[in-house]
Amino acid sequence: AFNLYSKVILVKNQQSLETGNVLSGSNTYITDGKYGSFGGNFYPLQDIQVFPLVKSHRTKLKLTKLWGPTCDSEDIIFDQLHLADVKEGEWIYFDNMGAYSIPLFTSFNGFNPPVIKYVMSSEIRHHLEQQPKNEIFMKAVKFLEMR
Repeated sequence: AFNLYSKVILVKNQQSLETGNVLSGSNTYITDGKYGSFGGNFYPLQDIQVFPLVKSHRTKLKLTKLWGPTCDSEDIIFDQLHLADVKEGEWIYFDNMGAYSIPLFTSFNGFNPPVIKYVMSSEIRHHLEQQPKNEIFMKAVKFLEMR
């Protein structure tokens, strides 16, 4: 499992077609979607926790439809998500993403794969650096340094 961070690129408040009044829900678009890190989620996304990365005074939960960036009608990540109010340019944090997220990425509509950053404690890094350096280990380190 890993954690994912995605930037909010657009928030559209839902409006009533009859009155034009703003409703309590929104359509929120982020930089990742079904053709990216969410492509391998064949099971319900109930185990994934979603939070704004930075806590703010906007704590009221809002019914949100969370979309990927592709403009494809199938690029819906969550159809009904209760999420604190977020603004364009802010980041959303997804906890507990599954193993089949990144491997199934496609470059649909020309979107690049997500950038992967490996984070570990200094103790774990020190432990890894103390291990015997065989050929497979050195290839893995070289691969990680290229990212």
